[in-house]
Amino acid sequence: NKISARFAQKNAISFPESSQFYPKGKTVLTGNPLRQEIFKSGKPLFPLNEDKKTIYITGGSQGASIINETVEKCLLDLIIQYNVVHQCGAKDYPHFKKKKAKNYFPIDYVDNNSIGWVFKEADLVVSRGGANTILELASLGKPAIIIPIPWVVHNEQLKNAQFLEKNGSAEILPQEKLNPQSLKDLIKKMMANLDSYKKAGEKLKKTIPRDGTQKIVAEIYKLL
Repeated sequence: NKISARFAQKNAISFPESSQFYPKGKTVLTGNPLRQEIFKSGKPLFPLNEDKKTIYITGGSQGASIINETVEKCLLDLIIQYNVVHQCGAKDYPHFKKKKAKNYFPIDYVDNNSIGWVFKEADLVVSRGGANTILELASLGKPAIIIPIPWVVHNEQLKNAQFLEKNGSAEILPQEKLNPQSLKDLIKKMMANLDSYKKAGEKLKKTIPRDGTQKIVAEIYKLL
């Protein structure tokens, strides 16, 4: 990106902090393109227990085996207190769909038809720290536990997660510290203080542009 930016006629960035890395005069803060489906009601996927709060656990579109394995080891404890919607990826889904546990709802992939419903129902999200995920969570004000992938270039997922953490809507659980007990403890802590995280999330979401796509298109038309 740093090399490409020198040759590009315009650089569109998602975070104000990124501006320091790009040439002044041809860099514009547009915000990230966001799926508009996340702001809609969406198609319901499961009959959730309305008396319980809901946790949405996702390792990204392909799932994350280390997160899946950890969830499996503490699943019985989690579903006593919560609905657990678990997006586990195509590879691990055949294993998890065999689990016939009350309040547990595994799925291989949540498509755009239902992602709005999942986010709306989720009181807490457990996920990786990709930029798209982080900005979707920020734009919705969703409390979250972020488990960054530790081996990505420049540790970018940790930096993404720190954006949510410093704004008070998320906690970071490093993968090297991820185990059934640490996950349960952090979920318990956040659920006990959910109103505080939600309040911070509501404040944060007001700062996230929802029209990143339109702004980028407008910049392209200016160049044309």
